[in-house]
Amino acid sequence: MTLLKTALHYSLGTLVLFTNLVDGKEIWVRAHDGEEFAVHIQPEESFCDVVDKIGLYMELSPEERDFHLPQYEAVAADYSENHQDVCLDYMVAGLNIKSMGKSVAPVNIRDYNIPPTQKERDMIAYIVTTLSYKKLTTVLKEKSTLETYGDKIDNLHPFRFCEVIFTDEKLKAAVANLKGKAFVWPRFKKGLFDTLTAESKKQNLKLPAINDFAKKVGINSELIIPSLNKGNWDEFLDILIEKVPREGNPGKYNM
Repeated sequence: MTLLKTALHYSLGTLVLFTNLVDGKEIWVRAHDGEEFAVHIQPEESFCDVVDKIGLYMELSPEERDFHLPQYEAVAADYSENHQDVCLDYMVAGLNIKSMGKSVAPVNIRDYNIPPTQKERDMIAYIVTTLSYKKLTTVLKEKSTLETYGDKIDNLHPFRFCEVIFTDEKLKAAVANLKGKAFVWPRFKKGLFDTLTAESKKQNLKLPAINDFAKKVGINSELIIPSLNKGNWDEFLDILIEKVPREGNPGKYNM
């Protein structure tokens, strides 16, 4: 018996397909809350039928799933290295498939595990230093470039955005200086706070990422966990500005 592994990522969770022991197949579904359960399908069922069935099972409670779903054991003997994992990404609206494509991560999730590229670091540095040190007339002239760069880094996880700033001495000073500029500070915060809010709603500000981020910027994660749990982004940013250590002369890059 050959075990075929197919991972399908969709808007509610991740599906991993296995061949069943005799007839049909068994689909293991990982819901958005992390719970896994099995759905049994028959060879004659269409892909849309399978999606419909999964949608119905997603509405059941764990107890109802245990009652309705038979238990099967996936057997992994004779696994062949010629069988590759395949990741598919698709969206479901109600019970109708809207789009399908190859992917490695859920749709619209800013993946903390993807670090910023050098180009993204350069764009963040440009945004922060321009807003912090340039005159308002210059900032207004650079508005188009600033917005373009903002769009290009929008895919970054907010912790990664903050990591770029709070691991660079010049940018630490720049963001501290930026805080005192009444016109541009609220606009700077809005971009960061919008992404923090979006990822918080998706439960994508997870403890492992918080701990890793805190370690990278040189603070104890316990300092920022309460503000993140409350969604108090102002407090979170203030803590970073005040508590992230600065090397040598802290006022060296202040202007």
